[in-house]
Amino acid sequence: MATSASGKAVFHTCLAPPYTLDAAPFGGDAFVALIVNNDADISSSDQYAISLALVRFGCRYAVCMGHDCSSWDDSVDYANLELDPELTPEKFVMTTWHDNESIDSIANFFLNTTAYNDNTFVNFLVLSIGRDDSLLAEIQRECSVA
Repeated sequence: MATSASGKAVFHTCLAPPYTLDAAPFGGDAFVALIVNNDADISSSDQYAISLALVRFGCRYAVCMGHDCSSWDDSVDYANLELDPELTPEKFVMTTWHDNESIDSIANFFLNTTAYNDNTFVNFLVLSIGRDDSLLAEIQRECSVA
């Protein structure tokens, strides 16, 4: 866990193959997820299973970065639509992808600009798909100053 400059708690989970997300990270409370895809070879079925789990567990904003990050944006959108075909406002999941952006810019966006409509978040999750310790250290460092 890291704490941002504004006092927000940022939790980190690293998934390794076989990829599964088995428990709600915040007990079902709404959260923002920074999905960091370090695995260029993750299957589309694993990606979609993770996306479904995130939405089921309360993800209401997915910030996507890393390998093929726009496909993660789409995957979470499709999971949201599958689980809530009416796209009700209280269950809607906002998504963005951040390709070729600096880590400090992404960390700032993740922590400081993901509130929308009546959604103000207190739960933040960095979800690493595959391990990249140096990238994780950089993300943690930037989240602590954002």
